[in-house]
Amino acid sequence: MHQDLIIVRCGAGSQHGNWLDRERHYDVIIFGYEPLPAHLTDGAAEAIIMPGPKVVCWQKLLQMRPEILKRYQQIALLDDDLAGSAADINKLFAYGRSRGLSLWQPSLSWDSYFSYAVTLHNPKFRLRYVNFVEMMCPFFSAEQLRRALPLFGLGYEVNIDRLWCRLRPDWCKAYAIVDEVQFRHTRQVGLSAAAQGFGDGLRHRSGNRYQSMIDRAEQETGLYFRGPVAYAGEARNGQAINGRFAMALRATALLGAARNRVNHRFFRPVADHLRHILTRPIDNEPIDLNLVTARVHEARAGS
Repeated sequence: MHQDLIIVRCGAGSQHGNWLDRERHYDVIIFGYEPLPAHLTDGAAEAIIMPGPKVVCWQKLLQMRPEILKRYQQIALLDDDLAGSAADINKLFAYGRSRGLSLWQPSLSWDSYFSYAVTLHNPKFRLRYVNFVEMMCPFFSAEQLRRALPLFGLGYEVNIDRLWCRLRPDWCKAYAIVDEVQFRHTRQVGLSAAAQGFGDGLRHRSGNRYQSMIDRAEQETGLYFRGPVAYAGEARNGQAINGRFAMALRATALLGAARNRVNHRFFRPVADHLRHILTRPIDNEPIDLNLVTARVHEARAGS
């Protein structure tokens, strides 16, 4: 057994096969939302089938298996449509340990499907410190995952990744996107929604149902997210990069990706990313989850 764990939320078309490579330095739990062929579970520590929406099932699993948070030091909750290697995952866990990170993710390759340009690989950096880590591939310290568990119980399948970077007072270099590791996101956002219990309403992030769910969550919690911001980083040569202008200047590297992806509506997200770096608040100050939970229950009781 290892000190680190990945839990793969997956279906029969999962990309995770090479994450079970013998050279891995982590354990694997296969967490299926539908029955799986045997070759997708070979080599895993165990395989658990639990149909249903992702966040609900994460909560059920961690309640059912509390020893996970005691046994492992770092835990990744990965979707099944990410192309990466066991060596990549080893490196991500090593980054978390060497930098003392609480929550982090790989960057996404330029040929990935993506929702926010901040998550795209920036070749100017080893890693960037951010106020947002996306739900598809979060790597947690066990302590941070314990802090985040109450968020899983709020009943939201969206929005908790807008809040889980607001859970510790010393947040300045706690949350990061690791540019030295790239995953490729192979499937358009929301395409597995029906298989995970959502119906067709989450098929596109820009769809009305998705936005209505975000709006409802923000109204109930009273917490509003004004956009992802990369506010500091470590350059390829190890130099510390601080300041909005310095970060925005290096973020222009993504314009190279935009030139190659004009048919994929790439320019607008990159422009938004630059604007957010320069103008948006970081909003990583810690929140009181007991107060947030009480506010949500009160809002629902009055609706």
